[in-house]
Amino acid sequence: MEKLISPKEAFRIVKNQFPNLRDESVALASSSGRELAENIYSDRDQPPFHRVMMDGYAFQIAAWEKGIREFYIEGIQAAGEAPLTLKEESGCIEIMTGAVLPNDCSVVIQYEKSIRKENSVQFQIEEVKHFQNIHAKGFDKKFGEIILKEGTVIGPLEMACLASVGKARVKVKKRLNIAIVSTGNELVEVHETPSDFEIRSSNLEMLQSLLKPYCGQVSVFRLSDDEQETTHFIQHELENFDIVCFSGGVSKGKYDFVAKALEGNGIEKHFHGVNQKPGKPFFFGIKNETVVFAFPGNPISVLHCATRYLIPQLNNNSIEEAQLKSNYQNRSALTVYLPAFISTYKNGIRMAELILQNGSGDFMGATGANGFVEVLPNQEVKENEVISFYKF
Repeated sequence: MEKLISPKEAFRIVKNQFPNLRDESVALASSSGRELAENIYSDRDQPPFHRVMMDGYAFQIAAWEKGIREFYIEGIQAAGEAPLTLKEESGCIEIMTGAVLPNDCSVVIQYEKSIRKENSVQFQIEEVKHFQNIHAKGFDKKFGEIILKEGTVIGPLEMACLASVGKARVKVKKRLNIAIVSTGNELVEVHETPSDFEIRSSNLEMLQSLLKPYCGQVSVFRLSDDEQETTHFIQHELENFDIVCFSGGVSKGKYDFVAKALEGNGIEKHFHGVNQKPGKPFFFGIKNETVVFAFPGNPISVLHCATRYLIPQLNNNSIEEAQLKSNYQNRSALTVYLPAFISTYKNGIRMAELILQNGSGDFMGATGANGFVEVLPNQEVKENEVISFYKF
């Protein structure tokens, strides 16, 4: 490793070198979870007509104000039918939820508050209001108004909005193909029983869970601590992917071959070493259009580096501000990142609660966290002070 750079500088470098997420058009049914690459506008007023909100009867409020209390049913209107028109002032239209409001009507009273006798109806109410139980045309959105902004991640409600404005195909950010490469002679497969000096693989599985929502394809590789094997992967596999994430092999140990093999096979190094804890030996480089992240192997280091530097390039909403729920003092010269749980209180304030655990190898102690808080070198953060929070 060379001279350490600050996390701020490391982030700036990653952002500047990261490939632009190109746009692509996909079918609406395939767009869930994707990031919009366009603004979406309402193609007409929403709702597009005065929509009835209750099954019941529609009539003129003017008739009620004149003292009329018994109304004669002139017809019935279902959803999807053109609006009927009242013939008489004392008339009403039986109507279904979702139907267009009949012409000349301005009130709907639900069945539950009505008493019907043959072809007439009275209502068990004392007063009525204009447009009672009616969802007025254009009340939600006007024609041409933005309903979804570029960069929005498409979820169930966004899908409904897209369908409502006729977006059979949607322009989204193209997802990148990612390779996750786990290194280490001490690792065995999840289904295997490790010896007393081995551990089951977990970093690879953790990174898969973290990155899969943002990727077109995630491929996984396992390498031993062998320079020749590492070099073979770099020479024959690396440029098949947009992003390659290594786990382990970037520190100063005699069997840490990843950084050496990367530099020796044409990867342009942008930095190797960040003034942070955990994840100080973090390596970042690029070859042609392939971006390479090489994380130190401790699980919390891997998760922190990926969350702090990679996820924000894939998700614009992953960095927030929050108030720390308790005091914390960083007495070191390194920027410290601590696992934390962020929640929203009734007053809308985002609060971050620290999850106490035993260093960068203790991933079990960090369960319950949903991100990391950032504490600068030699900084004392007071309770309720605002800090940066990086979401998983």
